[in-house]
Amino acid sequence: MIKRLVMLVLVASSCVESYEPGIELNASYIVVTGGISDISATSVKVERTVAINTNDLSTGSEVNEAITGLQITLYDEDGPQEVLLDQGDGNYAGVSVGVVGRAYHIQILMPNGDQIVSSPQTLKPGPEVADLLLEQFTELEQVGNNEIGVDGLNLNLYMNQSEVISHYYKWTLHGTYEFQAPAVPGFSCYVNDGYFGFFGLAESISSDKDLFSKRLIFLEPNGRKFSIGYSIEVSQYTMTDDAYNYWKKIDDQQNNVGSVFDSPPARIEGNLSYSDKEETILGFFEVNSIRKKRLFINPTDFAESPILATAACAPEKLNPPDWCSDCTALPSSTSKKPIFWP
Repeated sequence: MIKRLVMLVLVASSCVESYEPGIELNASYIVVTGGISDISATSVKVERTVAINTNDLSTGSEVNEAITGLQITLYDEDGPQEVLLDQGDGNYAGVSVGVVGRAYHIQILMPNGDQIVSSPQTLKPGPEVADLLLEQFTELEQVGNNEIGVDGLNLNLYMNQSEVISHYYKWTLHGTYEFQAPAVPGFSCYVNDGYFGFFGLAESISSDKDLFSKRLIFLEPNGRKFSIGYSIEVSQYTMTDDAYNYWKKIDDQQNNVGSVFDSPPARIEGNLSYSDKEETILGFFEVNSIRKKRLFINPTDFAESPILATAACAPEKLNPPDWCSDCTALPSSTSKKPIFWP
């Protein structure tokens, strides 16, 4: 039987995803994000988000204040498992790794004695990523009244249908590329490209084919990033029903295109609440199974190999960028080759 497939796009900037919660002016809310997986220990971030009234609805801003000094305990169905370590700046970390089939939640004890708890979420098993494949593709982009074709690569993910369980998934991508300063050829740096501005969701994956496939992202032939070599790691997360519904509501809100007469963004509550009062807590404590796969991209994978633009480093330039002679001047770069580099 063919089940429907729903795909969305959000923005992910880190392992602990965050979002703009549509907070009312002059309001103050606690935001809790984090989770546990079968390959990583518990991590939680707790902040107080305060909206500042600037007397102009179009320029209202928010300030995030880290909350420290909390006691955060991880529970499973057998009771408390560990108390997380306060690492400062609102970050708390544990050492226990999640076990498939067990249900986890956290309890946060505030300095004033209030308790915040998350609803239990069961860690569901996840299938391996069968393959990552590149496909040369021409993407049409709207430029004024014209459509312009851009030659690049589709990154496609595949899963074996026999391993797929009918629940929810999301994917994040992380990249690293090799770079050589034009003035010092042969000396390489490796630049952490961070998480792509990409976040995908899929609901009830199934089809009548042996392999499920999903296009994750279109890669344009950026000369700085792809002229030597690029490594991309895909992380695939199983999601509970509650987590999927939470992120779907956020996506629906962020992608809602309406008029000035539409209602302002609503606060989207997750799976956390006070144990004895009605005050709103924002955020979600997730429980995921994670599978990762890495792919190396060569310049020759593109229809035309990307070339690094070096005009800014020409000898006649009076103040060339620092990276022209020192590749470590690029943000998030290092001269140490990563262990995964071929």
